[in-house]
Amino acid sequence: MAGFARLWSYIKYNFVYLDRRPELNWDGILDQYLPRNARAKDDIEYGRLLQQAVALLKDGHTNVYPTAVEPRDAPLLVLEPIEGKPVATVVGNLPELSAIQPGMELLEIEGTPVAAIIERDIDPYIASSTIQDRQLRWMRVLLQG
Repeated sequence: MAGFARLWSYIKYNFVYLDRRPELNWDGILDQYLPRNARAKDDIEYGRLLQQAVALLKDGHTNVYPTAVEPRDAPLLVLEPIEGKPVATVVGNLPELSAIQPGMELLEIEGTPVAAIIERDIDPYIASSTIQDRQLRWMRVLLQG
C-alpha cells in the first residue's frame, strides 16, 4: 500500500497536466485503489492495479512496468489495427498457423468477441493519449496469454 501511495503522490504533485483533467478525480483514485491494493493476492495483481491506475491518466509517457508478471506466450503472428480492427499482417511459417493468411481479421478468441476482450482485459491497463497508439498497444498484447 505504501508503494501505491508513493506512486499516487508523485503523480499528484509532479504530473504536468493533472490540473487539465477535471474529469479525473485523482484524490478519489487514492481512496478507490488503496483497499484494492490491500486485497491484492500477489505481486502480479498488485502490478496490474498500478498499471490500471496510471492508465487513467491516458498519457503514453507515464507507465508502470511491473517486474512480477504472468508468464506469457504468443503465436508467431503479427496483428495490426486496420480501420480499428485486428488484422493479421505477418503469419509465421508453422503448420498450426496454415489456415491464417495475411489480411484476415481476428473476430473472436475462444468464442469471445475481440472487442469485448479489449474492453475488459486490455484497455483498462493501456496508458495512452491517442486512439492510434491505444490500438497499436491492443494489438501487441491481444494474443499474449
